[in-house]
Amino acid sequence: MSAPRAVCLVSGGMDSAVALAIARAEGRACYALSVDYGQRHAVELACAARVARALGAVEHRVVALDLRARDGSALGNSALGGSALTSDAAVPKDRAHAAIGR
Repeated sequence: MSAPRAVCLVSGGMDSAVALAIARAEGRACYALSVDYGQRHAVELACAARVARALGAVEHRVVALDLRARDGSALGNSALGGSALTSDAAVPKDRAHAAIGR
């Protein structure tokens, strides 16, 4: 009997790495899926590939879904606003905790 299968969304971050690790610990054959949504930092997808490989995913696929494609804004809808992850805006760094969200 083959192992139960699972598709795990893997971003390269800690949360998705833990989810993949739990699925593997449960004995599942895991297929890792990442999304290239037009993020400016390719390091996210590189980390996702390393996580998938390190945790023994059967396969890792990256699906291209450029959320900037329609009108340049996040999710292709200007009513939803933009994102520092996909726009040309500078990524905020080294802000005081109290300043986050302002």
